This record gives sequence, C-alpha cells and structure tokens, in this order.
Amino acid sequence: MKHKCHVAVLSYHGWEIDPQLVIQDVRHLRDEGWHDISLEELHRILSGQTQYRHPVFHVTSDDGTRADADFVAALRLLSCPATFFVCLQRMDRDADVFFRELARSSDYHIGDHTLRHDRAFQFRHVVGFYHTGNPVVSSPERLGLKMGAPICSYGPELCSPSFTPTNGAIEACYEAARGLQDTEPGHEWRTALSAVLVKSGFGFYRLGRLCVRGAYEGRREWEHRIRTYLSQGREALLQFTCKEPLAFAYPWWEPGNFAEHCLLALEYKLTFSGRGLCKALRPFRIPRLPINATTPRPLDLAKLDSLCPPPTTFVGSFARRLFYA
Repeated sequence: MKHKCHVAVLSYHGWEIDPQLVIQDVRHLRDEGWHDISLEELHRILSGQTQYRHPVFHVTSDDGTRADADFVAALRLLSCPATFFVCLQRMDRDADVFFRELARSSDYHIGDHTLRHDRAFQFRHVVGFYHTGNPVVSSPERLGLKMGAPICSYGPELCSPSFTPTNGAIEACYEAARGLQDTEPGHEWRTALSAVLVKSGFGFYRLGRLCVRGAYEGRREWEHRIRTYLSQGREALLQFTCKEPLAFAYPWWEPGNFAEHCLLALEYKLTFSGRGLCKALRPFRIPRLPINATTPRPLDLAKLDSLCPPPTTFVGSFARRLFYA
C-alpha cells in the first residue's frame, strides 16, 4: 500500500469526541499500516534524527478539560501515546488535578496551548455587534463581549498588534443595546447600533466600511507583551508538569512570525500550526489534521488533507490596516 505522506498528526478535542470513535480511528489506521508514535519519536523524525520505515501518526488533543478522561481511557485501552495541549489559566480545579496526574505518565505529554487561548481585536473595521442570539464570533467570552458590543476585525492573540476602541465607544453601544432588547439580531439591530456609534462620534465610515475610533498597539509594546506572555506560559507549564516544555500548539491554528521567534528562543522543540498532513519534515509549524465527530469514517487521511485550506500568506501589519480599514 502506498502513502503520499508518511507522517500525520491528528488533532482532536478530547472532551467532545465519543471515545468509541477514537478507538475506531486508531484501530483503522493501524490496520492500514500506520504506526502510532510518541511525541519524542515525532520530534526525532521531524528533526531528522531518526528514519522511519512505516507511515506514522501522533494523536493530540486541545484545550484540556476534565471531560478528557474518557478520551484518555480510550487511548490507554489501545496503549496509544498522545499529547494534550492545555490552557492553564482556563482550567478549572478538576481539570487541574486530572492533568497534573496525567503529566506523570510517560506515554502522555502535556503541551503548551497558551495561558488563555484568547482572541484580540486587530483592526478598526466593525464586522458586527454582539448579540446572544447571533454572536457573530465563536467563544465571544475570549473577547470579553457583552450585549451590543461592536465586534472589530479580530484574530488570534499571537498574530499581530491589537486594536483597542477608544474609551466610551463600547459603552455607548451597551447603552443603546439596552433600549433594543426586543429587537432581533439582524439588519435592524446592526443598523440601529451603527447609527448610534456614528452619531456619538465614536464611529465613522471609510470606503463604505463602518469603523470605530481607537488606537493600535505599538510594535515595541506588542513584542514586549508577546515575549512576556509566552515566557510566563512556559514557566507556568514547567511548574505544572515538573518537566521541560517540549511542544507548543498555536490557538486557532494560526502562527505569528514574532511569536515563532520567541518560541524558538524559549527552546520549544516542536510548534504546531495550520491544517493538513506533514508534507515537509521539519519540527516547527507542523500542520495537524482536525478530527471530530462529523469526520467521515473510516479515516482517509489523504482525503482529509485535500479538504484542508492552504496556509495563509503573511501580509504586513501596515498593509493589512490599509486593506481592512
């Protein structure tokens, strides 16, 4: 049997997947000639330290909750190693206890998924207004959104400097939203809040796009924040697991050039970002194949790879500001 690519990293959310599906996936891949490997073995292969004779795969899971217990039990039943990427400042007490115990295992690694897995506003262009009936964005709590808040163009916290609306802009929308409690989310909701934002002087239109006044984070300020944030995350994970952190998985799949520079300086051996099979043997910006309950079974890794979007091309912050606002 021929494989177009011989190295695959599978990405689950252990807390949302039926453990029987995990068992089915691992058994199927083994039957197809794939060999499951540990994180250390993956590192040795991708860094060119060791050769491999068979197609290999490594299982990972993101976020880290106490509900991952059944996922772990399924992997243990199969003696299949895995890596769990956790966000320490978002873990509750039960998850903390569970993953501290798991960190003692030689088969399961605890990796870094940032402290908080946040998003940030990156541009002043308003893409919508927050409403519980139509949030516009997944995980709105990551942006601290409340009813009526303008949602500016946003992205992962590690990608580019942030944008902060000027004082009073968000509050003006909150106040207006209280008078629109009976209005369904949609065109009328957006139009009313857009008018309030512009009339208050906090909003304006540029090239037909609604924008909100505010300030962009300075480059030096942003670099200091990212460097400090990643350093604190590494130290927290070291204290949590009592082991040197080995791997980092970018939240929301997207890497940042400066963040990658910081991670290399912090001596992470593997970084994961993007979707797909590992077509290039390198230990950094390793793509993963997302697997969930709706993924067609039995797994066809080549077909799943063909459905993954191509990596985005980096565009400078200044150029992106011109484009978006």
